[in-house]
Amino acid sequence: MDFVLDRLREGRRGRVGARMVRVDLSMAASRLKNMEERKRWWTTTALPMNSWKLYEDALTARLDPDSLRAVTHSVVGLQTLSDSMQATFRRVTPTMEYIDVSREVKEIHGLRKDATAAYNALANLAGDRTVAGLLPD
Repeated sequence: MDFVLDRLREGRRGRVGARMVRVDLSMAASRLKNMEERKRWWTTTALPMNSWKLYEDALTARLDPDSLRAVTHSVVGLQTLSDSMQATFRRVTPTMEYIDVSREVKEIHGLRKDATAAYNALANLAGDRTVAGLLPD
């Protein structure tokens, strides 16, 4: 009986985690789109992936290898970019409000594509549909 209850809890935790990580990915994609259009990274911009940290174990257990790869690739890319930009502001430009990212637009667009792929990879587990274009849709 405990095994059945544990499986049900794991399934529920995976579904909740998929939904919450999708929220983080959608918010990150919105911020990336804003950066693409304005070509600026504002000091207040962050790409937190807190839900991934909370649900990584449940999602790792429930996602197929390709979906897991898409999600981890996107999450790591977003976290790395966010951390490096925040470190840049603290170290190099503590008084600036933004950094011009016009030369990085292609890379930012790529991260947005990755976030969309991860969002779609979580759709089935989240019990939701995929998006056809790029987030935000």
